Amino acid sequence: MFHLSNKDISGQVLKKQIANPESGACVIFEGWVRNHNEGKPVSSLEYEGYPELCVSEAETIFKEAQKRFSIEKIICSHRVGHLEIGGMAVWLGVTARHRGSAFEACRYIIDQIKFRLPIWKKEFYEDGEVQWVNCQECAKHGHAHSHSMVDFQEKKTFNAYYKRQMVLPQMGVSGQEKLSESRVLVVGAGGLGCAALQYLVGAGIGHISICDDDTVDISNLHRQPLYGFDDLNLSKAELAAEQLRRLNPMVHIKVWNERITANNVQNIMQGCDLVLDCTDNFTTKYLLNDAAWLMKIPYVFAGLYQWEGQLMVVHPSQGDSGCLRCLWPKIPDQETMGTCAQVGILGGIAGTLGAMQSVEAIKLLMGNKPSSNLVIHDFLNNDRLNLERIKDPDCPLCGSSPTITEIVGSAYETNISRYPWEYDQSRIATSKKKFLLTDISEFFELENSLPPHVLHMPYSRIINEEGSLGTDQNYLFICSKGIKSKMLTFALREKGIKNVYSFIGGWNQYR
Repeated sequence: MFHLSNKDISGQVLKKQIANPESGACVIFEGWVRNHNEGKPVSSLEYEGYPELCVSEAETIFKEAQKRFSIEKIICSHRVGHLEIGGMAVWLGVTARHRGSAFEACRYIIDQIKFRLPIWKKEFYEDGEVQWVNCQECAKHGHAHSHSMVDFQEKKTFNAYYKRQMVLPQMGVSGQEKLSESRVLVVGAGGLGCAALQYLVGAGIGHISICDDDTVDISNLHRQPLYGFDDLNLSKAELAAEQLRRLNPMVHIKVWNERITANNVQNIMQGCDLVLDCTDNFTTKYLLNDAAWLMKIPYVFAGLYQWEGQLMVVHPSQGDSGCLRCLWPKIPDQETMGTCAQVGILGGIAGTLGAMQSVEAIKLLMGNKPSSNLVIHDFLNNDRLNLERIKDPDCPLCGSSPTITEIVGSAYETNISRYPWEYDQSRIATSKKKFLLTDISEFFELENSLPPHVLHMPYSRIINEEGSLGTDQNYLFICSKGIKSKMLTFALREKGIKNVYSFIGGWNQYR
């Protein structure tokens, strides 16, 4: 809301109008009449404005700000008429969920108002001289305005910011302009996403969407450098957007503060030139792979497992190398592998893979032919393996007779397989077997002392020391949620160790 006022502006009244219980920040700018200008003593001011164009242009500026920043409400009042020294000439208030967005939007709006609104100022000097001072870039009739100075400054900033990468012969000005016009969706603002987003924004991808419904946990901070201790329990997507706008205000960032699902994936992907998969679970990865293929959008995949990272590009228009389902047709059971939270990850590995995703994305957006390899990095042994991918003619998504032709929600329900060696409370009660309940948490994961009847043997010791388990009893492994115990039992049984079992659901389900 913008209006010109020929009466004194009441900041208290406007502050009440902009109050919003959903907002976490309100930034207010007040412009006052000062008693000097460029060394000359000023006694008073007088403002005149073109009301219709002022309101129209201000609303345009407000819409621009709402696209660039995650803000919720804007109110601006500008005085016209005669003002004495100390009088309030302009009041601007901006509310947002987070302070960074409110600060940046407030500065952007007031700068644009100064440049673009048709408001003129008459200065009365103490020596009796009177002088009209035009706005620097006033909007003209017909809703068109001169951007010559603004365009020059923005172009100068553009060239200075990107000059190190525009020197690359493969990039140049034309390549940089391609990036500035591109639209990229990044799903996941965790370890992979934090690195990928910083380099995409730094490279000047013009429009970036961030999709993540998670909040910051203290265990994220070692590998997610966009967040800090002060950000715990706050939205990752919103915080990432704030930080990235500070890194490069020339990039437009949109936030989808929600979990991507079969119901919203196509809406969120709509209009994107490319999708980066920075997630950490199989179901979402398959959903993104399938939706991107059906919508003919290139898809950059990365996966992490302890010291290992995987990277590949799926490009529907160059489909000789196929898609994710050509390698693994069905969604695996998440509980047999585990996420970073369950199996661990080094921050630098997540950052390295995320940075590599950004490089692949930039090459694609510049028009380079995508790689057809699946690249596997073993960071522990510093090995790299390039595997050429070949399209599977029987692939259910991209094969000659595909069975996946649309996104159906039931196809992406969590796949949880139950094995004969998994036990819950009721099955234990009816079983003739006797079990030694064994907590496999690491020492640093234990929050409370264990009951006397529970043995403690850390996962790391069992998996690394073949003889750590006896052969004269049945071990029933238990952990916090039942995921690590299932993974461990599965791995040991694959090695031929049959006296190990897993408790379903972990301590959350144990009575």
